Formats: sequence, structure tokens, C-alpha cells
Amino acid sequence: AIALDLYRRGCQWVDGGTGRLAMQLVRAIRAMGGEVRFGVRALELARSGDTWRTETVPGEVIESRKVVANLPPAAIAQLFGEKPSLPRDRDAWGAFVLHLGMDGTGLPVPHPFHLVIPDATADPHDGGHAFVSIYPGKGKRANRWSVSVSAHTRASSWYREGGLPVRRAAMEERLLCAVERVIPGASSRVMVQRSATPLTFERYTMRPGGFVGGLTQRRSRAALLAPGHRFGNGLVATGDHYFPGQGTVGVALSGINAARDTIESLGGRSPL
Repeated sequence: AIALDLYRRGCQWVDGGTGRLAMQLVRAIRAMGGEVRFGVRALELARSGDTWRTETVPGEVIESRKVVANLPPAAIAQLFGEKPSLPRDRDAWGAFVLHLGMDGTGLPVPHPFHLVIPDATADPHDGGHAFVSIYPGKGKRANRWSVSVSAHTRASSWYREGGLPVRRAAMEERLLCAVERVIPGASSRVMVQRSATPLTFERYTMRPGGFVGGLTQRRSRAALLAPGHRFGNGLVATGDHYFPGQGTVGVALSGINAARDTIESLGGRSPL
């Protein structure tokens, strides 16, 4: 029902952004007796009898009966000490994202979401389409706007040697032109400018190959045919690479599936 309704409601945002949503989830976990750690990376995952052993950066080993991994298959393979098998560019999404801090003084507040296609003949998988999201500040900072511009890109192309700064600058300029179509004169109002490539996503999210957004949807790989989340022996996975696939709603449902399976396998009754 949620998936069917999404197409009629369209894009939405959470007040305060994903950061606020994340902290609400953290508070919920802690309220139920869970523990949340920041800045602790899992290095190795191994099965020992009926127990899972997770080694973290400080050298600590955490033992558990069940494990829920919010990681794509390639990252799970790395935890097992295996060589990751990366999807092809045509089979998974890569992203380039431009983040802007703008002075919106005197400007009418535009619609928050825009899809800009500067050139219908451009490659949609390499910057041909740009998704522009605009978030005006509140109160005394109402004239300070945050603008996020994202575009698909072929992830592997950013790992080739040479030309990375030039290509990054070209992508930034291309996406800034997309913003100009929505907010004329935006370039002269930019106060902060940052960008992220697939290399950035791999560095900060530990995703091999820098893929984000899950697998591309085709007739041969529709949502119903997406990889399952059950790895066996008490290991389940969640995220955009598993059923039902990419998008906030799809990822949320994959998390519900993983939580339900884990709770029920421990003899509990899932409230979901």
C-alpha cells in the first residue's frame, strides 16, 4: 500500500532533513534498550559455533546471536575476508552530488523539487539529468538556502587515473547551470560549494565501488526479483541493494523485513 501510494503523493521531505530522522531513530533504539555507537567501524565478521563475532576498529570483538548488516553484498564479502564482486556500471547507480549554500535574500521561494534536463540528447547516466532540491532556512536564517543537486554517473569512470579535478569541475559547472534554470542568478549568490563523487561515497559510507541507490530497475531485475535479504545462520541484510530496492520507502521496508525476521528468529513477536 505504501509503495502504490508513493506515486500519487510524489517526493516529500522530512522537516530537519535526514539528519533529524537519523537522530529520531537513534533515540528510538536507545529507548528500547539498544546501544548506538558512532565512529566505530566493523573490520571483520566471522561465525563461531552459534555465535557471530564482529571485530571493530579498536580491536574489540562483539559477540551476538544475530547480525543485521546495513551493507551492500560487496561490503559484506569484505567483512568475510573475501574479494568483493562489484556490479557493472549499467547494473547499479552511481551519483555525483553538488551541495550549495546560497544567499536567497529578496528571492521568491521556489518549489522545493525540480528535475532539470538541460539536453535531451545527453547521457542520463552521466549528468544528463539533474535533481535540484531547495531547503530555505528558518527564522533569522530564512535567507540562507541549502541547495542539493544530484545526478547519475558511471561510478567506475571516477576510479580511472588522471583528469579527476578537471572532470569534477566540469560536473560542478554542469549542475550549477541546472540550478540557474530554477534560480536565475544563483551562481552569484553561492556562499559555500562542495561536491561528492563515487570516491567520496566509498570513503564515507564504506561502499565498494562507490555505488549508491541500489540496482537499476529493468524488466530482468524488477523489484520483485531484487536479491533477498537472508544470508542464513542468523545474518540478514538491509539497504538499497535488497528487496524491494532503492528509494527511502524501499529501504525502510527492507529494514522492517530485516527487523521482523531477526526478532521472530529469536522467539519474539515483531510489532511490525
